[in-house]
Amino acid sequence: MEKPIFHLDLDAFFASVLIRDHPELEHVPVVIGPEPKQGHGRGVAVTCNYPARKFGIKSGMAISRALALCPDALFMHPSFPKISKSSKEVMEIVQTYANTFQQTGLDEAYFTAKQAFASWDQPIQLGREIQQSVHEQSHLPCSIGISYTRALAKIASELNKPRGLTMITPENREKVLGPLELRRISGVGKETYAIIVKKGYRTFQDVLTKSLSHLEHDLGGVGRHIWFVAFGKSTHEIEDWSGRKSIGKERTFGKDYGDARVIEQKLRLIGEKLHAKLLEKGLQYKTVTLKIRFAPFKTFSKAHTFPAPLHDPEVGFQKALELFRIFCPLQKRVRLIGVRYSHLSWGQGIQQTNLAQWFGKN
Repeated sequence: MEKPIFHLDLDAFFASVLIRDHPELEHVPVVIGPEPKQGHGRGVAVTCNYPARKFGIKSGMAISRALALCPDALFMHPSFPKISKSSKEVMEIVQTYANTFQQTGLDEAYFTAKQAFASWDQPIQLGREIQQSVHEQSHLPCSIGISYTRALAKIASELNKPRGLTMITPENREKVLGPLELRRISGVGKETYAIIVKKGYRTFQDVLTKSLSHLEHDLGGVGRHIWFVAFGKSTHEIEDWSGRKSIGKERTFGKDYGDARVIEQKLRLIGEKLHAKLLEKGLQYKTVTLKIRFAPFKTFSKAHTFPAPLHDPEVGFQKALELFRIFCPLQKRVRLIGVRYSHLSWGQGIQQTNLAQWFGKN
């Protein structure tokens, strides 16, 4: 049999740490993010527990929208030192079982097992043992996906949350994947998914009947990526993680804008999304880059590198605003705007005052 790849994902990690330390909140809808009333509705939800998700609240959602969906939700800020410590404890547990190990965030990791397996039943047994060890030692829930590629292992870990244990094998791959929407593939975001749906590709079943050349013709490089995931052809190996290069987001407008105030509003929305993602993954950064494209198609990038890694994305975002204002007053209308954080690493970094306020103090 092919070597199984495991993907461990801590369920609603920030919220789970908070509820572990405050068990009275177990059945209360809890949203990790700024208090919407005190913050005047600005910012986004970093994550939320499962009672809150029943109301439709999701990670990255505008905090004002979360409040509208569940007015009785409790909006809280966990202690980042506790989050960091809990993550380290869990990853140390997992590494005792791992041959190769790749942590990809505070709350998730890929790994292969030290032991060899004669059949696909045995990895499931190991997955249960790891879940039990994590629960007994850290008192946190996790989901585990098992498959023969990284992409399929990650999809599997998301299928039966919380406390899920799901395996995708060569034998059940088409049955499991068939009805799933293609946006479950890492790298297929909201905008990409909308594009491929227009091309007639909504679920894995729409791909499993097509050839690679067919997908490449219809969707280009994205189609190739989707086809390789759907057919279990990914060749990525698990290696010790040396650091994700960057994380960013950009927005191409439906019409060109010439008002700098409108652009700053769009930039703020991008910054809030990235803020939540960086905090959720516990990433610190050294460089922030602004990308701007003027009509018809002239693109500029401006970057700033800080002397030491920072944990607070707001500091970088304020620098991105400064970089944007270099172009003001706008001489031409703007077609695209984007922000990227790079030179990423993990760790507490420089704990700025406003980050400490955001998370609350221990």
